[in-house]
Amino acid sequence: MKFLKKYPYFLFLLPLFFCLHVVVENTGLLKFNAILQVWFYTSIGLLILCILLKWLLKNWNVATIVCFYVAIWYLFFGAIQDGLKAISSNFWLLKYSILIPFLFFTTILLAYFLRKKKIDINKLYLFFNFLLIVYCIVDTTLIIKNSFNNKNTVIPKTIGIDPNLVKAKPSIYFMLFDGYPGYKSLSDSFSFKNDSLYSFLKQNNFKIESSFSNYNLTYYSMASIFNLNYVKSNTGYNEITMTDLKQRYDDIKNADLFNILDSLGYSIKNYSLFDLKNNPGVGYSFSLNIGTTQLLTDKMLHSRFIKNIGWVFITGKYSIPFIKNRYKDASNQYNKKVEDSLTNCLVERNTKPKFVYMHFIMPHWPYYYDKNGVLDKTASLYDETPNNNKNKFIGYLKYTNIKMEQCVKKILLQDSNAVIITMSDHGFREYTGIETNKSNAVFDNFCAIRFSGNNNHLKKDSLSNVNIFRYLLNTEFNQKMNFLPDSSFFLEFKTNVEKIKE
Repeated sequence: MKFLKKYPYFLFLLPLFFCLHVVVENTGLLKFNAILQVWFYTSIGLLILCILLKWLLKNWNVATIVCFYVAIWYLFFGAIQDGLKAISSNFWLLKYSILIPFLFFTTILLAYFLRKKKIDINKLYLFFNFLLIVYCIVDTTLIIKNSFNNKNTVIPKTIGIDPNLVKAKPSIYFMLFDGYPGYKSLSDSFSFKNDSLYSFLKQNNFKIESSFSNYNLTYYSMASIFNLNYVKSNTGYNEITMTDLKQRYDDIKNADLFNILDSLGYSIKNYSLFDLKNNPGVGYSFSLNIGTTQLLTDKMLHSRFIKNIGWVFITGKYSIPFIKNRYKDASNQYNKKVEDSLTNCLVERNTKPKFVYMHFIMPHWPYYYDKNGVLDKTASLYDETPNNNKNKFIGYLKYTNIKMEQCVKKILLQDSNAVIITMSDHGFREYTGIETNKSNAVFDNFCAIRFSGNNNHLKKDSLSNVNIFRYLLNTEFNQKMNFLPDSSFFLEFKTNVEKIKE
């Protein structure tokens, strides 16, 4: 045990424990090279910090303990925030202008105390080294245990069709507009009647569906839509973890719908933020960051700071290039890529029928454009607090309508017999005041379908997202699929998981 008293191994054990603990919370989501990379660079950073503190404090032992303290609150800053939020979402210490100075002040106090007070440094070294070795062993054991218990359950494919009933195979264009509200919630909550869009769609032989979403989260909604079934979850719907989201990602990738279309000879074009089997997405990193170092660093001080208030440092006298880079308009560029991909797809010569999946991150926040298509270049664009700014949202929704209409016109110009589905995964979610996220408005989504040959047969009074493709297969491919009961589930993240902004 003497070697544990002599050297500050805890400066390297702490980053290791941090990485292992993140792995425990996100079993199956991280690659070994990402873990090793974060541990290595964090350890090097602590070593450099310790050398600087030694130069400032003129005492190696004091420098190691102060460095250890700084490392704890820097690495586990997100955990500290989440703990304070659990006490109260309005806790005064949660403000960055208070919390960060408080942590620096306590660091200075610790350094002063250690220099003035005689302490048995060997006992401290022994305690910290031994404690972190135990913690690392415990987390390693949990990782091994979870790796055996976390084998993905393969859900047998239950959706099949009778190919003998299929008489025609029109191309299908599926346009998903993320977070687009239905007519009722726009009228009730925003005093906006979306008549212009609905008139355009009706003129082009769309059937406006009375629909609602089954889930308030994109991953769950899309997994349900593409598997023509409700999500099968082992953990229930109340507390969602990153592992649950990873499973939904896999559900989408291997969805029943694409197996059905593939069996019918369809060419599948994927212009979305999800990877489909043999069809990767178009490049926008959508929240999960599966396998990457970002999942490991998400709760560190710099990540939380940039994520929560980094928008302040994008323009003006407070502009910082590094932070500005992190806040580049990724989703705006992604939307342009989806639109361009559709244009290129339409001019392709292909004898096979096509299923084209386009997933636009609009009118979802950030609200990049106003109703006239003028780009908002101010830093406030990235401030998440104006999510409930009704004027900005409606302006961006009107811009979204323009884009939707342009896509429809392009498709019909090239293929007048195409099936076009334009819909949303869920409704508007950022309600405040007397309205709550759990209100029915969250599930009030948008859905309009143009059938091939202008067919509008097979009436159904109400349709939820889970039944959309059952409906389409019956209508266009003469199947006789039963509709599932229409239900909605409000999903929430566990308190120890940072809420993902979709």
